[in-house]
Amino acid sequence: MWLAYVVLFPGVAWVLPGYLASRWALPRSTPLERVVTSVVFGMGLVVPGAYTIPYVLRTPLTPLWILGAGLVCAGAFGALLRWRPRGETPPPAGETLGQSAGVAALVVALAVGLALTTQPVFSIATQLWLPCPHQASLFLLEDGSGSGLTAWAHEWSRWVTHVTEHALEPGYGIAKILRTQRIGSAATLAQHTGSLGPGGLVVASFTYQFLVIGFGALLFSRFVRSQALVAVFALLFALGCRYTAFYMVNETALAAGLGFGVLYLTLRDPTITSGALAGLLYALCVATRPECITYAPAALILLAPGWRRSATFGLVAAVWALPWLLTNFESFGDPFVHPSLQYANQPHRFLGVDFGFHPLNWPISDTLMRPDHSPYPTVFQLPLEHLQGFGCVFWLTALTGLFAIGWRLLVPLVLWALPNYLVLILIVSLDHEKLSYALMSFGPIALLCGRGVAALAGNEFGRVRKFALATVALVLFVDLPALTLPTLDLPVDPRKQYLSRADRFGDQSLDERRASLAESSLLPSWSVDDAEFALPWTWGLLTHSRPPQRQEPLLDDPVMVWVENLPYDRTYDVRLSNEPLVHPTIGLVGDGFVESEKVVAVSLRLDDSDGVVQFRVARHEGDVTVAVQSGGQGGGRALYLNLGLFENGGPTYGSVDVTVDDVPIQPTFFVAARGPERRETLRLVANFPVHFAPADDGFRLRAEPWPEHRCGDAVGEGVTAGPGMYHDTRGRDPAWLFTSSVFPPRRGPPCASRSPASRAR
Repeated sequence: MWLAYVVLFPGVAWVLPGYLASRWALPRSTPLERVVTSVVFGMGLVVPGAYTIPYVLRTPLTPLWILGAGLVCAGAFGALLRWRPRGETPPPAGETLGQSAGVAALVVALAVGLALTTQPVFSIATQLWLPCPHQASLFLLEDGSGSGLTAWAHEWSRWVTHVTEHALEPGYGIAKILRTQRIGSAATLAQHTGSLGPGGLVVASFTYQFLVIGFGALLFSRFVRSQALVAVFALLFALGCRYTAFYMVNETALAAGLGFGVLYLTLRDPTITSGALAGLLYALCVATRPECITYAPAALILLAPGWRRSATFGLVAAVWALPWLLTNFESFGDPFVHPSLQYANQPHRFLGVDFGFHPLNWPISDTLMRPDHSPYPTVFQLPLEHLQGFGCVFWLTALTGLFAIGWRLLVPLVLWALPNYLVLILIVSLDHEKLSYALMSFGPIALLCGRGVAALAGNEFGRVRKFALATVALVLFVDLPALTLPTLDLPVDPRKQYLSRADRFGDQSLDERRASLAESSLLPSWSVDDAEFALPWTWGLLTHSRPPQRQEPLLDDPVMVWVENLPYDRTYDVRLSNEPLVHPTIGLVGDGFVESEKVVAVSLRLDDSDGVVQFRVARHEGDVTVAVQSGGQGGGRALYLNLGLFENGGPTYGSVDVTVDDVPIQPTFFVAARGPERRETLRLVANFPVHFAPADDGFRLRAEPWPEHRCGDAVGEGVTAGPGMYHDTRGRDPAWLFTSSVFPPRRGPPCASRSPASRAR
């Protein structure tokens, strides 16, 4: 059944109208171009089309809206093909023999393989709406009334009910989410999750990666006739992008793929049609990542000579951007605002201009500095990661293309790629997710690689020039990192860095990181372990593809309660579970506990219940009240009410007060302290003894020795909750769990206890 849903979306909703639009707009096309443009034109047409009317009407985005918009577009372009076919149009410029059906099939296969083996980042592929931009997608699928949606949760192997409440004004109530996420990515992902539920995450990963690989192959093949060489490039490019930027789901990959498409269309042919199509993609690209506005000057240069292509590009982009501008205007009062800039935490002054941004390095600052957790600042780390990710062979071809492509094309390509990359390397430190922004600069790199391969294969360079290139490549890619960087010792930047947290290096020391980054390889990196870890998750999500179901008045346990907005005051009827489920564990309470910074779990044992209870959740001035009415008519069965109280960015609750039939209960409070300062925040409320055993996914709470508070040496053993501290081994930042239960005798020195009053808040 899941395959039928995938056929409907994106098959019928996107690919069908995109194919007809491609047939009409680009009658003379290659197989690779036809396949890639069928997907991207469908996306460019249907995403704003299906978003606009529900947004204006303040009604949820449903699969019917998505399919309806797709069929309307398909009907329109089908009619144009029938009654207004276009005459002779130019084929794609440059070489086209490398854009065969076989290469197109390889690109599709690569995208499928990468989507199924892309390792999730923390909970991104396990909690449907937990991370950004998924939450913004949830807001578009809900009407704000709190009626709830049910979707499959792979980590629980069951359907989970999600309930939320938000005002519809202004701007559908999504302003809070848009302060950290962009509406283009939210509207695009909402069509995936709205049509396929959790399977939409896998299909979105496929779509985003397919656009990057497909347009990368099209740009490369402009100079290369050999299908084999195009296929080899597609493989190297896909693996390199996977290493440096692909995770589930990275909206930067979506923006990059759309940007690659804009670049390709500006170069395809000198017609007005290609300018209009480029404008169509550019609007969604900028709505996904506003940083892509920097493409405009280079795009206008490439669209020249003549003003008509440029004017058409600008006009189409402006019209297709109206839904996104309207959303920004209603949410923030300014259609051109970039709300994320409000989070700039460091004042700067450069050339007499004062501005706020992330901590910047030299020449904005007085000296070159590094963050405390990394041996190198971004200006060194980013190129080194790209060298490792793509391999020396890839960059040798790009370097060759840099000298062979000619200045008339090189100037706009540099203007296209440099602004985004320059901003990134000026920032002292960024996490892995933000480093992936560099992918948006890689469209010109694919073009340079194609030109470099053509120059090397066509004997354009003599022996002397080839030797010179090889020498330069050896120095840049091997000698320089290996000889100079390991001994580089920079001062530490004392300023607070952006999301200074664990990255892909895990808990490696500074010396180990230096050694890792100094290594060079000929070919892209590939981790079989990562692929094996990801496949069960992605396949489990994909095979449960189904549109989220709107809940009946009677909800099914467990329930995720989204208490983002103040005030929150809702009453629900829920059918209880037969077992305790503590969000976000892997299965039952006894099978493991995975600590989350975003959710407070509530698990209540209700022995005197007939299986259905009513609970009310209210939040006022930072305090949350959970009031349960059981009716008192049951037969004494042990049934459980399991709730997850979600707040993006981490709960700020002052307290959680729980009552059952108006009688206060004394729950066990579990408080995790994260970081060396051991800041305490609420994590779990339960009214029964809880036993924790090690989880099998690598993120587990377990007893470990600690220099200041030694809690014994029973590493990995299941422990009963008590006044001890249990170390969360995930990442660089340790977390401890405190409880108010009685701790049984254990090996090792006793842990310091705390008063119940200090643990309750």
